[in-house]
Amino acid sequence: MTPFHATASVPDFRKPRATGSLRIAHVVDSLAPGGMENGIANLARTMEPDGCETHVVCLTRRGAFAERMPAPAQVTALEKPPGFLPKWVSVLRRELRRIAPDLIHTHNLGPLIYTGLASLLPGLPPIVHGEHAELGPGETTPKRLLLRRFLYRRCAAIHSVSAALNRNLEANGLRFPKPVAIANGVDTHRFQPSPQRSLTRASLGLPGPESGFVIGMVGRFGPFKRQQLLVEAFDLLAPLHPSLHLVLVGAGGPEETRVRERVAASPFPQRIRLAGFQAETAPWYQSFDLLVLPSVNEGMSNAVLEAMACATPVLAHASCGCAELIRHQENGFLTECRTARELADAILPFTAHPSGDWRRVGPVARETVSRNFSLDSMARAYRQLYETAARKEQQ
Repeated sequence: MTPFHATASVPDFRKPRATGSLRIAHVVDSLAPGGMENGIANLARTMEPDGCETHVVCLTRRGAFAERMPAPAQVTALEKPPGFLPKWVSVLRRELRRIAPDLIHTHNLGPLIYTGLASLLPGLPPIVHGEHAELGPGETTPKRLLLRRFLYRRCAAIHSVSAALNRNLEANGLRFPKPVAIANGVDTHRFQPSPQRSLTRASLGLPGPESGFVIGMVGRFGPFKRQQLLVEAFDLLAPLHPSLHLVLVGAGGPEETRVRERVAASPFPQRIRLAGFQAETAPWYQSFDLLVLPSVNEGMSNAVLEAMACATPVLAHASCGCAELIRHQENGFLTECRTARELADAILPFTAHPSGDWRRVGPVARETVSRNFSLDSMARAYRQLYETAARKEQQ
């Protein structure tokens, strides 16, 4: 595939800007739907009125969330093929030089590798690097840990999305000065309880609250999300509860085919809904009786935040950022679920008492998000991080 080249028809952004303005270039693999990508779109839209101009360089492809950016034309896809290809370091460097940002914000290891190598030559601005998920087995090999240690030294600042994630990095020998944790934010106007839940469910083709109990999950089919485990747990519960339904919202990821095959093999496929990618997820959260997240690799789950903002009770595996969001039995529920049986046993009390006292956590969850996880507070924290990193580089 031919490397991307900026042409004369593409605007050059090296021009004077208003005092106090800030031009940020995010470097990502793509803007395909996902939690980190959702966070970038939310951040860009929230910071735009404050004089922040956001560009995104996608190493591979644009992805659907490019259209959620304030200026989709400022999203570039380099169309890099799979695997590490050194020549794309220079392709990325040329694109970053064309954009001329005040700061580069990389996300996860792949973008950091290319950007860090591109910065070995002078002429690029400071790098702020973000880690968005716990390091799984594939990320803790000696080679990958050594890469992170080397490349972190190229960065003006390192941040994650939760204090627990910072501890996970430190436990893997990745220590850096003044670790920063910036929690994800959620749009509480977009994500709020439905005033007419029966109508919302009907519009999605789901059974009404009186005739069906709906558990749901929202997310890509990544290796650590464990949708397949949830399907297996559902199969254990379905014979006990004829009104129980499962909805999986999301698309993409290496496990999608396996999950679809597992759903097809279920004895109750007519009660499992594969809803696919949904540009507007709020009605789905509003329709769930219970959001279940068995993921073992979450920095801070956007799905959990959005469900909580909709006052939907959440049952999550006690991984990393989820333990910071959820106070067990107060604004949600935490569990340890290594097997389908353990997950089914954790869900059973909710399905056995569908109108139980456990629903009281919903309003408390929304209040938690409104108070502590707003988009504005997230944007302020990133603006401060950017300005601190820029000042550090100038000193």
